[in-house]
Formats: sequence, C-alpha cells, structure tokens
Amino acid sequence: MAGENAEARELLQRIKARFPGANDYAPGVARLRAPGVLVALGPQALARAAGERFDALLVSLLVSRQGYERLRPDLAARGLRSTAVYAEASPAQQMRLIAAIFRREITVATLVSPASAGLVPELQRAATEARLRLLVAEAPPAQTMSRLLSRVEDAQALLLFPDATLYTPASLRELLEASYRRRLPVIGFSPSLVRAGTLASAYADADGLVSQLAALVDAATGRQPPVPQYPRFWRAAVNDSVARSLDIVVDDDVRRLGDRP
Repeated sequence: MAGENAEARELLQRIKARFPGANDYAPGVARLRAPGVLVALGPQALARAAGERFDALLVSLLVSRQGYERLRPDLAARGLRSTAVYAEASPAQQMRLIAAIFRREITVATLVSPASAGLVPELQRAATEARLRLLVAEAPPAQTMSRLLSRVEDAQALLLFPDATLYTPASLRELLEASYRRRLPVIGFSPSLVRAGTLASAYADADGLVSQLAALVDAATGRQPPVPQYPRFWRAAVNDSVARSLDIVVDDDVRRLGDRP
C-alpha cells in the first residue's frame, strides 16, 4: 500500500483511476499498464525502488528536488532509468505568488545551506522575473533560526524550500515561532506548512500531478528518460488566520492563482 500519508494514498487512487490496470509493485510503488513504468510515491518508496533491479522507467512523485537529486546517482549506478516531478512548486511559481500577495516590489529573503546553494541562480531569476528583490542568507550548521532571521531583517517576506540539512520538524517550529514574533510573513513549500503557520504556498495537487504523470508516460519513448521537472500545474494555499494576524489582505485573485490541468 502506498501509504505513509494521506497525500500518497489519495495520489495512488487517482493514478489507478487514470491508468486502468495499474497495480502495486511494492509498498509505495505503483506499476502502470503502460510498458515499463513504475511510479514511486514519496521518499521511502523511492529509496526502496533504488535498491531494486528492473527494466522500467521509474517516475518519482512526492519527493523534493533535493531528495531526488540525492538518490539519483544510486539509481544511475544500478542502471535504472528515472525521472521526477518534484514535490515542491518551482521558484518561479512561488515568486509569482509572493508578487500577487504583496502587489509591490518587496525584498524576499531565503536561507540556504551548502547543500542548497546551487539553487540560488534559479531563485534570483525567478525573483527578477516577478519584479522582486532577493536576499540570500547562508545558514551555517547549528545556528538557531532566531539568529538566522536576524540576518534578513530588511526583508518583507521569507521563502522556504525543501532542504533536509536546514529544515527539520523542530527547526521549522522554531522558525515559525521566531518569524511570528518578528511579524515576518513566511511562504512555505507545502499545504501542510501552510496549515502549520506559514502565510501561503504554491503547491501541486493530485489532479495536476496525475495529468503531468500522464504526459511523462506519453513522452517516455526510447531509453532516454524525460528530464526531471517541477510541477507544471499548481494552486495557491493561504492561511487566513496568519494573514489576519499580520494585517495582510489576501484577495480572491491570489486564491485563484495557478495553472490547472
């Protein structure tokens, strides 16, 4: 059963509805009727698949870019063809959401560790295209979130993206508490973080992921796997309680943002 969490269970149901004949290959890994396609739902399922040997295209869903790139060398070393739709929205989608919320040029801060520093050029391009300023703060190991936030005091919003070396459940709780005290709006990278206390996030829902999966399967011809990619389809999630507490008015245009299948 693909099912470490409700999101994976829902996605598995949508996949089976979209691809008649799909079945469970392994826990968290679905086999499609399409020739030689396996879909791993979540980090644990992808790690299990990395230990298998099969002649199929492996598609990773519900795994962050960093998580997929960490396992990609192992997949290649075993001769497995793989691709991914990353769990998080793209920097461009997140910056578009931030620009729509604030409706003016602001400075958006982000924290980067050595493991995520390579994402900075993409973040800078996304900020420039959205007519926003980007402030990057390097996060040394073991530094508290309160201390890190003191380095981005000139920012009007903080953008998070998945980084397992920087964000843990404990550090995220600390960050949300510290940012709330500073009245610094935080843009998360998932609906669960929005529920936990970030202001908003761009995110991909199950319908969008299944539609993108179908396009990947159609494009999977020959031995060369499709290029890993961010979600094409996305929506906006907003925490209304946080918005009210920060005196931020989020209008209906923001809630309608995104691209639907």
